[in-house]
Amino acid sequence: MASLLKDGKYSDLTIVCGERSFPVHRGIVCPASKFFAAACDGGFKETQDSKISLPDDDPDAIYRMLKFLYTADYEDRDGHDGGVKSQPQVLEESALKFLDAISVDDNHKESEAAPTPSSLSDSAGWNNAHAAMYAGDRVMVSALSNNILIYALADKYDIEGLGELSQTKFEIRSADEWEVEDILTILPQVYKATPSSDRGLRDIILKVCSQHMDGLMMTGMFRQILLEDNALSFEILEMVHQKRETGNLESWNIRRNAARYAKIKEWAQNEEKLLKEIMKERATCRFCAHNLDLIITNGSSKDWSQPISIRCRSCRGKYSPK
Repeated sequence: MASLLKDGKYSDLTIVCGERSFPVHRGIVCPASKFFAAACDGGFKETQDSKISLPDDDPDAIYRMLKFLYTADYEDRDGHDGGVKSQPQVLEESALKFLDAISVDDNHKESEAAPTPSSLSDSAGWNNAHAAMYAGDRVMVSALSNNILIYALADKYDIEGLGELSQTKFEIRSADEWEVEDILTILPQVYKATPSSDRGLRDIILKVCSQHMDGLMMTGMFRQILLEDNALSFEILEMVHQKRETGNLESWNIRRNAARYAKIKEWAQNEEKLLKEIMKERATCRFCAHNLDLIITNGSSKDWSQPISIRCRSCRGKYSPK
């Protein structure tokens, strides 16, 4: 299946994003994505030319999304899944080759041909080995950012299973060692890409913050982030208070889940009112331009904690609840 995406053989649809075009197969992408199914079945103007344009998305992220549709997986590191190799990745690969050259045998004796650090102090391999100490952190940060983008695309294009996979990859990457600067990069990305009702990535990054709070509070950038996001500020404050009171975050998460359920239940009971408010504002869908016909959907039929969303019946485009 991966080869079909790579060479585009027998493709009958092209997805255009930025400067890149992806020849794909309707029989693969449409059953897996309600958005693409609606675009192809609904006779949208774009699909009349067998093309769908996604101008607002990142091309590498779209490729990873398509890779999931074809293989049920994707690579979150830059340059490993159709993207351009980043500088950290180049340094990482060069450093690995260098480390292979000075590897030791099973008896922990250096190979006779192995160069010494002093003999390589001026070599590119030795310099890159030092640079890779910092490049490894950048590789982790870029992988986390990629998983955030995929998580958002899973919701935007209504692709079952992709959100769960990107969340798992994000959580695994989050288990690595963090630098404060990395948290300051990833934290606002998570909160910008996800609504407050979706706790998938937010609870993970909040846990990371709780483990590095002393270092974060010493930076002006963290204070600036909190000043610009009132919701995040409250959640950080609530988390710190709970951790100091109990020594863990379990009871805090239990209370959050209960409150989330109550909020979703209340929101769902007023769905008719919310739909009418949106429909008063416009007569056509802002995504497909068809007559506006909205429906209420749950983010996951297996997990009540997933956010409810309002979508266009024709194209499955998502309208954020007020």
